[in-house]
Amino acid sequence: MNVNEVYEVILDRLNKWNTGSGQKIGKRQFVQAFNKMQVQWFGEVVKYKDRNQEYQEEIQRFLIDHCSSANKDKKTGLFYSIQLPGDYMRWNSVFATATKNQCTHNIYGIPTEGGGIGRILLDAMHNPSFEWQEAPFFLSGDRVRFYSNDDFIVSKITLNYYRYPRVID
Repeated sequence: MNVNEVYEVILDRLNKWNTGSGQKIGKRQFVQAFNKMQVQWFGEVVKYKDRNQEYQEEIQRFLIDHCSSANKDKKTGLFYSIQLPGDYMRWNSVFATATKNQCTHNIYGIPTEGGGIGRILLDAMHNPSFEWQEAPFFLSGDRVRFYSNDDFIVSKITLNYYRYPRVID
């Protein structure tokens, strides 16, 4: 079904399948309403993605893998980062390709609040670990910050995320 067909269906439903009530909605108003509601619908569906397989199948076309070369923070050297894509809506998972002593692993990201990162880096149970293949990450300033605590070298970060629905015209 294309956008013009959807517009006609909406007009038919608005007019109660041509019962003569004669209500109209302009194409411009239809496009604005449609784009607004599809983002609202998608936001609600993503919240419940883990509850139901049907939701997962419905939203899988919005799931994107974004892999990018990581840049090490020049000030602290404690984390690597990548830029969030322009169509980013919500993250699903994050992992990094890391190297230590000529050995390479995927290190899985553990979501963290930015304000608590100092405590986490000091806690031996939650420190970035090459051996346990996990490290904290969080989003800040349109970037994914993936912490290594100088324990390993990150070459790439992969962000698996939900993109915004494409707007219609």
